[in-house]
Amino acid sequence: MLIRSKSPKNGWGKFDRNVFLMDMSAGAKVLYGFLSASRPGDVYSDKDLAKAFKISQQTLTRQKKELKDNKLLLVEQIQPRIYVAYVGSTEASAKKVRDEWNIRDTLI
Repeated sequence: MLIRSKSPKNGWGKFDRNVFLMDMSAGAKVLYGFLSASRPGDVYSDKDLAKAFKISQQTLTRQKKELKDNKLLLVEQIQPRIYVAYVGSTEASAKKVRDEWNIRDTLI
């Protein structure tokens, strides 16, 4: 199959295609694609994500767990009701991404 496409000027990003070959649900893979294409500093609540994907909070939680179990997502609470999500790839786990951000933060 020959793919020909045209990307929009805004609203798109890159992600690890190898994730789509992993043994996870299609919903978890779509969530990964969305999160990995997001820019650093973007803010989404679980409510926003569930509404955007038209899924329940329970389904979103299950999909996030799949990503966490596969080391693609790490979520840390930094203050009450404030969380930071680190999104990894098949080449760099979410923990490694977190560690790299922590190094950057100490240099600032």
